[in-house]
Amino acid sequence: TISLAAADLAAANPTYVWWAALTAVTACHALLSVRFARRSAGAVPSWALGYVVVFSVAAFVRSAFVVRWSSRPHACLFDTPYRVLGSDLFDRLVANCAEVSFGALIAEVSGFHLDILGLRWLPAVARLCAWPIVLAQACCWTGEISDNKLWHVVEESLWGGTFALHTALACAALLQPADGKAAAASRSYLLAIASLSAAYVYFMIAVDIPMYYAQWRGGGGGGGG
Repeated sequence: TISLAAADLAAANPTYVWWAALTAVTACHALLSVRFARRSAGAVPSWALGYVVVFSVAAFVRSAFVVRWSSRPHACLFDTPYRVLGSDLFDRLVANCAEVSFGALIAEVSGFHLDILGLRWLPAVARLCAWPIVLAQACCWTGEISDNKLWHVVEESLWGGTFALHTALACAALLQPADGKAAAASRSYLLAIASLSAAYVYFMIAVDIPMYYAQWRGGGGGGGG
């Protein structure tokens, strides 16, 4: 039966089951994002819609043509024509678009809500938070080219530090008094971004950065004991 065949596939190839599920989820996300952008044109700033669509579509492409990072040289999980789709070069270019769009979206939206609360310099600082994410892309490229994991330590530290700053800015804004429906909506956003960013920073400090540091110390390119 179909259910038994699916169970056999999951037991024999759990990686492909994970790939199929990830691709399905990101495909739905991309379709919903495109639909939202079309229906919200004029009501939502075009830059915000652009960032959302670029991020969601790039996430789908990376999921559909996932890289087998455990192999050397890196290759796609399955064969593709000319080995372009799913290559580490293609994946990194798409990831650049997704990550820069995501970083810019959070920076601009946070700045927008901090503006609504009438805070003086916090919005400008929030918008500057897009640039460490751009620098992180350069560190990632350097790490990929050199296979030196220390560059990924720097990259992930930039991500963690940026969202630690987002957390601090949001908390500082929440301590300020504010009245009105618009201010209440902005405070709800800032509460959400502070909570999610704090959880993300904890993950980066506790898991992601130590993982790359351990790989570098273990001889992951260019140094370590």
